[in-house]
Amino acid sequence: MDHSQPDPDAPMPSVMPYEATAFGQAASRLGTQYEVGDSVRVLFAGGTREAHQQALATLAQYTVENVHQFALPALVKERRMQTQSSIRKAFDAAAEEGALLFFDRVDMLFDWHHPDSMGGEEEPTSIEYFLQRVAAYGGVVALALEAPEHIEAARSYGLDLIVDFS
Repeated sequence: MDHSQPDPDAPMPSVMPYEATAFGQAASRLGTQYEVGDSVRVLFAGGTREAHQQALATLAQYTVENVHQFALPALVKERRMQTQSSIRKAFDAAAEEGALLFFDRVDMLFDWHHPDSMGGEEEPTSIEYFLQRVAAYGGVVALALEAPEHIEAARSYGLDLIVDFS
């Protein structure tokens, strides 16, 4: 299945409220999925950085222990192509090491508009490019989002699980 574009017909990911034991069971199931060679995409909705770190440690325990963490604002550069290059490098480095990728503060990218973007259909925005990379990543990736409208926009990019921390 091609995950480079959002798929409106894709099954909606399951949503679960965060509770450590229940999330451990869900992470175990995702680990089994990962072991058979499937990608795993998890979205952390709301919550604190500490809660995300706890869930991330549990997810890593059941999938892959090598974790690459990024606060997305650190990858955003002045020009669109520079931002996309930073994002590509993060994914490429993690893929090379078989690492679990965790992106914090992803909301920022939804609201960011590069001054050099022409806005043509053939040119993905930085958030579209980012979500396409998430969907295409052959490993485990977790995203942290806050705004409900951003969570809804990310749903169609092949997420396996949404964890509600509110």
